[in-house]
Amino acid sequence: MNEKLTKKTKFELAKKEIFEILEKYKKISFPESDLYLINETDAKAIIYIDVKYLANLRTETRKGSAYNINRIVNILNPGTVSSYYTIYDVEKYKLITDQGKIRERLEAEKEISKNIILKRAEEKIEKLEHNSYYEKEKLKLKEQSRKQIEFEEIMFNEIQNNPDSFELRITNFKERKVYKEINFRYKDLNGKNCYQNKHLSVIYPNLLIYKKDNEDNKRKLNMEIEKFIKEGYKALGQVYFKKIKD
Repeated sequence: MNEKLTKKTKFELAKKEIFEILEKYKKISFPESDLYLINETDAKAIIYIDVKYLANLRTETRKGSAYNINRIVNILNPGTVSSYYTIYDVEKYKLITDQGKIRERLEAEKEISKNIILKRAEEKIEKLEHNSYYEKEKLKLKEQSRKQIEFEEIMFNEIQNNPDSFELRITNFKERKVYKEINFRYKDLNGKNCYQNKHLSVIYPNLLIYKKDNEDNKRKLNMEIEKFIKEGYKALGQVYFKKIKD
């Protein structure tokens, strides 16, 4: 490796080579995340790229931690191979219950809320800006935002002046977002099946080192056939049926 290459250049080279590997795979896309099912050989190639370009650049400092492979891709199961996975939705939201921390953040939360109220009102007004027909609507939006800010200022003072009268929570539960989470299976060193849950990154491509377990799929198919025969009826020869419920 040419020692004259800058850290940034090495990082970009690592990123380029990793994405070239991913080009051969079909991307599984979700509204907020992307997932690639890669084989073990390519997973090792990606780790080699990390060693070649980035490993020597990493340190415990904030700047040094920027040269980490997880700033390029999110490897979900490093060192293991999954044979099964499923994706499902989870809701995430902020919740702070510590009363001391909440009171420390109260003024900052008030200012954040004020800025959000004003921004939302401005965005709505901008959409009506070139239409004089909506002049009354614009005034109404401005008045609504003013009243909301005024109300929050009153509540802020009330809480500050009577701290023992209120139990507080900071939460965005009403604005909670839905994210994708993956549950995957892998075998430990003793060959025992293990399962793990992880959130899919919404920033970086997610990589699952994966190998389809044909024997496992065969067992599932056999169980499905046995279940159908047990619950159904033999019509003729090797034809079985189940009555479809209305």
